[in-house]
Amino acid sequence: MRRTLNTVSPRQNSWLASQLVNNKTASVSFEGKTIYLDNDLDLSGYQWTPIGNGSNFGRYFAGTFDGQYHKIMNLHHHSTGDELIRNGLFGVVSDGGTLKNLLVIDADIASNDGSLLAGILADWVDGGTVENCYTSGKIENNVGDKMVGGLIGQCTGSTQVKGCGSDATVISTESNEDHVDTVGGLIGQWENSADSSSITDCWFGGSVSCNNIYSAVGGILGANFEHFSGNKPGVIIKKIAWLQQKTSLALSLAISLGLQPLQTPCYQTAFGRIPLLMV
Repeated sequence: MRRTLNTVSPRQNSWLASQLVNNKTASVSFEGKTIYLDNDLDLSGYQWTPIGNGSNFGRYFAGTFDGQYHKIMNLHHHSTGDELIRNGLFGVVSDGGTLKNLLVIDADIASNDGSLLAGILADWVDGGTVENCYTSGKIENNVGDKMVGGLIGQCTGSTQVKGCGSDATVISTESNEDHVDTVGGLIGQWENSADSSSITDCWFGGSVSCNNIYSAVGGILGANFEHFSGNKPGVIIKKIAWLQQKTSLALSLAISLGLQPLQTPCYQTAFGRIPLLMV
């Protein structure tokens, strides 16, 4: 029998993070359980505590979070210092965890700390599924040495990202060649993919800026890293789109590759019909 928790307030979501998943002595991963978001949430005035502040060894979220296409608005998390901090709505999702049908609107994340990962929806998804999710707002790193994404900071293993989009502004300002970032419009970096790893039916309509010529930067995925073993092909990316009216960099790149903007076809998503460039 499926067990559910219905979250209705910022306080309840904070309790979910700090008292259950993030508990250092008795963490609850919610594996096998589904959490439903029953209404929109406005997090204005809160310094958010990410759900799952550990690693893929513990204090991670492994259940299903179903937003039911509700919005979480004004997610705010600013951090500084040398401590390893989680930044997004979810810190770590692992062991089959699923995030779906969720819109994170007008986020404001400044990850100027000792963490290696930062994403608006989730910092790290390891062997999980992210489906029909959307983000907007801004995520920024000014200290380098980080994987930064408008949706997810890093994906690993058999993770699948399906039907997701973002209009986020993704910013990396550190220019020192010894402190490079990996920056992606949707996902900062994918590491050690499995045969089933994929990014499908996704789009990006925001902007990506990076001041470091040594950083890896991409409109969808910043970099794919496989430890150079086993001749793995890397994560499968198919049916992706750039919004032609919003992303001039994507248009320039597409045209340089010989692609032409499509005038009439649209991409049907949970968020409406979107004009697209297909790759």
